[in-house]
Amino acid sequence: MVSIPRIRKLYEAPSFLGKVFTAEERAFACARRTPWTHLAGRFAAKEAVMKARSSVRLHARAKELLGARRIFITLSYTEEFAAAFAVIE
Repeated sequence: MVSIPRIRKLYEAPSFLGKVFTAEERAFACARRTPWTHLAGRFAAKEAVMKARSSVRLHARAKELLGARRIFITLSYTEEFAAAFAVIE
């Protein structure tokens, strides 16, 4: 679970965005009305996958890097939090 207001504050720090999110993730989020909400969800998803399996940056090659056939991720949002749950098969 990730605090959306916290990510909103970090949204102002390009160094954080560059370290945590790929260019594609940043572009997707920045095209939205509230990019920090989408970034918080993505961050929660990354954290969920890392907890489900060893530390890996979640991106297009995640399945290959994890040796998984499929990765299921659900995202949930409230006004203050983004949560993610990951199952690696």
